[in-house]
Amino acid sequence: MVTTDDLLGNIVSSNDYPRHLTMLLRLLNGSDSHTTNICYLILRALLNQLSGEHQVDAAQRILSSMGVHSLDVLQGVMANAATLQDVNISIIHRKGQ
Repeated sequence: MVTTDDLLGNIVSSNDYPRHLTMLLRLLNGSDSHTTNICYLILRALLNQLSGEHQVDAAQRILSSMGVHSLDVLQGVMANAATLQDVNISIIHRKGQ
């Protein structure tokens, strides 16, 4: 069984990392909820693996792809969340509506 870590390893070690990231970001806005959820998991794992400027750049692209252009949008989500995991789940559910 392939895991998000396996997929992430292939993406990060690829010479086409920028192209793969662009493809994942494009799939976030697709109509298939299963594909969207897998993309979220892969991108979350990617952000956990990256650091510094690469992490900030990737996070900015992800948020922009999600239509989040200001962190003010996340205030309501953060106010009711006990952990960042709760925030991730809330964002995924909100996007699926």
